[in-house]
Amino acid sequence: QRLSLDLGGCSSLTALHGLGGGLAKLQALKQLALYFNGCAQLMDLSSLESGLGRLVNLQRLSLNLSCCLQLATISKLGQALAGLQALQRLSLDCSTCWKLTSLSGLAGGLGRLQAL
Repeated sequence: QRLSLDLGGCSSLTALHGLGGGLAKLQALKQLALYFNGCAQLMDLSSLESGLGRLVNLQRLSLNLSCCLQLATISKLGQALAGLQALQRLSLDCSTCWKLTSLSGLAGGLGRLQAL
């Protein structure tokens, strides 16, 4: 029911191909912590975003994207969060993501949260 994946410091990681599909199969998952801090070349979260939206039982999500220097958008993350009816707590760290210019896409997925 819990999963923690720490890829922090993988400085050559550019995309997360396949991760979303793998996560989508974990339907009973209630707590998920993903650490990509220091993945300076990471620029594509699309696979992750599509998989997150299928975790219908997820209650807690922690996503550390700090120091992902090439990450320019997380707009689809808001769409994924909106589909998570059971989500109560969200921790999102985007500090030092210099190319990330807006978090406005997240707003639609934050309505049911008890803690942010």
